[in-house]
Amino acid sequence: MAFGHRVRDERIEKGLTQQQLADAIGVNQPVIGSIESRDSETSKHASKIAAELSVNLDWLLTGKGSKGTLKVASNKATYDSGLSLWDDDTVMSDDDVELPFYSKVQIAAGNGMANDDLKSYRNLRFSKRSLRDANVNSKDAIVVKVTGDSMERLILDGATIAVDTSKAGLPIKDNRIYALETDGDLRCKYIQRVPGGKIKLISENTMYADEVYDMAEFSKLYRIVGWVFWWSTLAKW
Repeated sequence: MAFGHRVRDERIEKGLTQQQLADAIGVNQPVIGSIESRDSETSKHASKIAAELSVNLDWLLTGKGSKGTLKVASNKATYDSGLSLWDDDTVMSDDDVELPFYSKVQIAAGNGMANDDLKSYRNLRFSKRSLRDANVNSKDAIVVKVTGDSMERLILDGATIAVDTSKAGLPIKDNRIYALETDGDLRCKYIQRVPGGKIKLISENTMYADEVYDMAEFSKLYRIVGWVFWWSTLAKW
């Protein structure tokens, strides 16, 4: 069974229409229809779909491993996640890789924050397969914290993000999220090329105005640290 067929079957099992699933992950209904109808192996929306359908991402993509579905027992909903706990002393599996986590280096999602401690870090584990799927070499990736609200509701204040530093030297891809350094501060913004050889920095939060620079001015003010390929926020009770 293809990835799209698993999406369809889980959506129906959860009692959702294509429109409801599309609304939940922030896309148009034809996107879900296209995913379900073709024999694709993946989608850029896979992680959001897995979260909304309450299934494990690896199972949704491959059909292997723990499905992680909601189960009802004794009138109480329980979640069989298939998750395993680990700490810094846990032996890594063959699919694990550790990325440097710069806990005191914060990429600001608002007005910027001083980058004053590049040596203090611990490691955060990622799946080698996940990095391969994102076309990221672990040697080029770092993990940092975001502060500020200019990228909310997509990337929340306090979120952890992973940056592929190898993309810093490549041509800019429009509407990708980049980590930028400016005068010792680090920022997290969409970058978009605009007519006239200019660069636009865009925030997810519409309360923040777009910033437009010509290339010479942009190069003088900013250094691209890399492409933000992953982000996560751990909610606290």
